[in-house]
Amino acid sequence: MYSKKQLEIRLSKLRVGNGLNSLYEQYPTDPSNAAWIVFKAAMDNNVTKRSVIDLGTGNGIFAIAAYLMGADPVNGIDLDGTQVDIARENAAGMNITFETKDVTEVMGHFHTAFMNPPFGSVNPHADKPFLSKALDIANWIYSVHNIKSSEFVRSFYKPNAEIVYEEKLELRMPRLYAYHTHDFQIIPAILFVVKNM
Repeated sequence: MYSKKQLEIRLSKLRVGNGLNSLYEQYPTDPSNAAWIVFKAAMDNNVTKRSVIDLGTGNGIFAIAAYLMGADPVNGIDLDGTQVDIARENAAGMNITFETKDVTEVMGHFHTAFMNPPFGSVNPHADKPFLSKALDIANWIYSVHNIKSSEFVRSFYKPNAEIVYEEKLELRMPRLYAYHTHDFQIIPAILFVVKNM
């Protein structure tokens, strides 16, 4: 079992791909936050020896973190095949299934879903299919959202599930797109931990 710090160090070595698509609102979760979220989920008894899916896996960071904390089986999906290839490269030697598919196509049932879905800044409510799918397939959901959408997310979850924990986060984003003007940007975000009813 990794400590939170050990997990963060391991995740910091993962490759983050170039050529991200701003229309998909691809913003990788930074290693510090990903490590904390998965470590917390493990302490909640929602990772080790549990089935896990990473919705919108990107470079595979949540799926890999869950695998390192003893999740089994572990799956990751993303619409962007280039990102899925990077996730597979990052997870070399690990028993993680990565697939290129739209979140709406995901089938099956999982104990825990992790996701940092599109924030909806470019395409309003682009996070909605992720929220719906997580409620369809998972007992527990750990989801990260832009703080600006917190009320929408809260109201989406509440009729169908219990929000058992919320925590404000600061996502550290490197310069990813041409319109970014700083080497790093801090985005106020929020983590929701949701128990499906």
